[in-house]
Amino acid sequence: MIRNLFWILPVILLAAGMSYLFIPKEQDLALARFRSKEFYSAQATYMKEIEKGNDSVEIVRGLVELYIHYGEVDQAIELMRSYVKKHPNDISALQKLAKYYQYAQRYDDYIRTLEEIRELKPDVSVLRQLADLYNTLGRYQDQVTILQGIVNSAEAEPRDYLNLAQIGASLGQLNVAAETLQALYEDTKGDVELNAILLWVSLLAQTDQDTLAVQRALEWIVLKNNPDASAELAEALAFRSSQKVAYQFLLKAQERYPDNIAIEVQLAIAEAETGQKQRALARLKKVHDAGKLKDSMLDMLVNLALDEKDYDTAFDISQTADPFLFARGTLVYVVETAVETGSIKVAETIVHGRGEQFLEIAPVLGARLSLILGDRKSAMKWAMVALEREGLPLERRMTLLQLLMDLDRNDLARIYLVETLEREGDEIPDWVLSQVASLYWVLDEIKPGRNYFQRLIDNGRTTPPVYAGWAVLSAAAGRETEVLKWYKEQDPRQIQPYALQDLYFAAVDGKADKLSLAVAEDRFMIQADSVRRRLLADALIRTGQAKQALPFLRELVQQPEIEERTALIATYVTALRAAYAEGAPIRGELIDASLLGLREAKGTEEYPTHVQGLVDAEAFRQALPWMERLVQSEGIDWLTAYVDTALKAKKPRAGLRALSRTLTSSNIDDETRESLTYYLLEVGGAGAALPFIERLAREKGGDWEFTYQTALQEAKGLEALLDYLEARGSQPGISIEERRNIVFLLLESGRKDRAVKVLKLLADGAAPDSDDLNQLLYLWGPRPGPEAVNWLADQGMTNYRGRAELAKWVEILTNARTPDIAIQLAKLEPVTGELDDLARATIRALRSLEDRNKLKEYVGFHLNHATKISDVLFLATVGFEEGFTDIARSGFERILVVRPQHIEALKGAGQSAFFAGEFSAAQNRLQHYVSLVGDKADYNSLFQLGEIARNAQENDIAQKYYEKSLAAIDKIDRQDSSTKIIQALVKHRLGNDSQAREEFENLMAKSAIRKEVIPYYAQFLLDKNELRPARKTLWPTG
Repeated sequence: MIRNLFWILPVILLAAGMSYLFIPKEQDLALARFRSKEFYSAQATYMKEIEKGNDSVEIVRGLVELYIHYGEVDQAIELMRSYVKKHPNDISALQKLAKYYQYAQRYDDYIRTLEEIRELKPDVSVLRQLADLYNTLGRYQDQVTILQGIVNSAEAEPRDYLNLAQIGASLGQLNVAAETLQALYEDTKGDVELNAILLWVSLLAQTDQDTLAVQRALEWIVLKNNPDASAELAEALAFRSSQKVAYQFLLKAQERYPDNIAIEVQLAIAEAETGQKQRALARLKKVHDAGKLKDSMLDMLVNLALDEKDYDTAFDISQTADPFLFARGTLVYVVETAVETGSIKVAETIVHGRGEQFLEIAPVLGARLSLILGDRKSAMKWAMVALEREGLPLERRMTLLQLLMDLDRNDLARIYLVETLEREGDEIPDWVLSQVASLYWVLDEIKPGRNYFQRLIDNGRTTPPVYAGWAVLSAAAGRETEVLKWYKEQDPRQIQPYALQDLYFAAVDGKADKLSLAVAEDRFMIQADSVRRRLLADALIRTGQAKQALPFLRELVQQPEIEERTALIATYVTALRAAYAEGAPIRGELIDASLLGLREAKGTEEYPTHVQGLVDAEAFRQALPWMERLVQSEGIDWLTAYVDTALKAKKPRAGLRALSRTLTSSNIDDETRESLTYYLLEVGGAGAALPFIERLAREKGGDWEFTYQTALQEAKGLEALLDYLEARGSQPGISIEERRNIVFLLLESGRKDRAVKVLKLLADGAAPDSDDLNQLLYLWGPRPGPEAVNWLADQGMTNYRGRAELAKWVEILTNARTPDIAIQLAKLEPVTGELDDLARATIRALRSLEDRNKLKEYVGFHLNHATKISDVLFLATVGFEEGFTDIARSGFERILVVRPQHIEALKGAGQSAFFAGEFSAAQNRLQHYVSLVGDKADYNSLFQLGEIARNAQENDIAQKYYEKSLAAIDKIDRQDSSTKIIQALVKHRLGNDSQAREEFENLMAKSAIRKEVIPYYAQFLLDKNELRPARKTLWPTG
């Protein structure tokens, strides 16, 4: 074992040593974790190594990269700085540090580090970095210094020259820049890039070396064989010098390359810029026709064509090419020109092809085109866009105002006009003032417009257009006197023609006829054309000078090709009519002119003036056929005139036939039918109009029903009317008012029986207090016949609605002297004991029936159930009046239990006791009653108190009561029979027997009350011991 130990031990030691070699170090573990993207663990491992003092390149680099990974640039910088301090010559570390300074935008540190690198290793790349950084920081002179060093070195490149030249030029060091490029040019023998030659040519041109600039540019394109660069070189020359220099260059370039399209196009551009648009257009058209013009140049070609009024070219290209190749402004230019020249189809094609969106930069044009195409909705949409658009030129604003009026939006136009004038202020150009006046006029804002121009004048703006605008609006306002005064002070030749024209029509509009005549005469004097001749004639006619207008009109009518000839002939006829009405002997001329106008008329709408001319000349027969055409084409507006003319032409049948035909037609409205029917009634009489009136009466009723009845009586007599009325009154469906009117007419004609028939229809089912039933009862009289009574009973039985209405029917039958039927009707409702309307009506019927037992039973029953004082009083009073003393006294005494001082109850109780022979009780109640009412006591109570005192032989007291009773009777204005009987008795008691006898005899002479008087007169005779007369009075036949 021990022997083996010697060779085993070395093996174990060797294995242990080898295992040590395979154990990873911390920095290797950190690197492995970094590469495995275990950043957090790697960072912790690196930081441990740093803390141990291990700042090897691998550790620092790994930890810095982790800092950068986590965005911790400042920590990465600090770590690198500490490393560089220890290793100041490590260029790689310095470059990293510089990079991190750049990341952190610490430019001062960045520059300082780059400068340190330059000191250690003067590399051109570092210098270029410094130069770029100086440029970024605006340290241009430092940049120039660096670049000059580079350019002077053997490692200089063309870009270094170009950068130095560019920065020198930007610093205003043009000569330095040019010299730099000259050096580059010489070093490369002219073989420089385009941007270098462009800069050099620009610098030469800018320093007034135009010839050399052109020379160098030509040399370069030849050397490079790059004629296509001519465009950029020309632009540089134009920008830094002038288009003229650029044009010279291009001409020389074309000599060298005559077939180069780019040069040809650029020449066209230069020519356009130098005012040679016609030549430019020709060049571009040539290139385009050859099919070699780039799409990008089509926009310019179209603009040139429009500028030079070559509309065919512009319209053709803009319609055939892709519309999206053109700028929106160019398309607007094309569309606007198309609209102005009437080429609407072109405009429509372009808008359809491109879409209307491009018109957003020209909304006024969009509105205008839409309106021309009849699309009012789109036109209004564009107009609203334009209204919202700020800064529209004045000319566009004026166009927009006219469009708003064309769109019937005068409300918006008024607002926009005011806004436009406020924006322009008093400096508004004269050229627009005539439009302003016209707008105010058309918008019917005459007063504000006149005030606007008056303010301009008051502010010292006295140019002719201002005064012309004021005059136009003043004339439209009817201020003829002041405008005419101003106008007479003017030389009409000094007023703008359009202003003079507006003044004329404004005067016409404002009915300033003298002014319109003065303006018309001056315009005719200035230029005697047919239009002004006609306007002068119109003005003469308006001022009542028709005769003076005729010579002008005759001359115009002789011109067969004159515009608006038919309207002219109408004016001619109008003048002839006016002159003829004034007595001019021109009847024949008027007829001839009217017939000429009718023959040359383009339609019946032009007939009226000429037809009226024939009527004025009393050429009725000649007018009639033309008027008939008017009736046929223009409708019934001319029908009445035709009928009148037919009557005057002694052809009444023609007129009436025309009226009848029209009324028979279904093509006329109701209002017209009514009007013509009235007219037929007027001119043709009731017989001719009756069928048409009947139709209207049947359809409309009302006034037409009355008119038909009148016409019917006139045409066929009274009996026909009455038959019609009775029949119509019985028809279902007619109104209540009409039935009542028929009743009135029948009664007015004395046809009571017929009226009753219609009234029964009206009253059928009506309430018992209705007007119709009351009138029917009135016609039947106080004693209706059996048929009427049965009808009333049936109505009451079938139509009553509740006890209250039944009570009224009972009243009606009672008043008709049929209380028995009334009582039967009352039984339809049960007797409740309540004294309602039905109970009262039943009591009245029973009283009329004179069935005292039933009456007493009915009154007593209700008295027993009565709870209201008013009801008890009523029933007691009925009992008293009917002689039911016990019922009456019972009722009155019930009231006195509750109301001891009830006046009516005291009086009734006292009088009831008196008639019952209970004088003491009667005296007690009546004296109480008299004490309460005093002088207002009734004569009966006073008389009865006198009788009670007389019976007690208290004659003095009795006499006082008799005297008071007689005084109470004297106060009564209208005395009935009962009062007069008591009056006679009182006089008898007071000893005035002669007067008493006379009054009794007068009462006995009246048969109506004789029966009531007999008992009292007989008592008087007995008191006088005149037994025989008393017997004869009581028993006249016995």
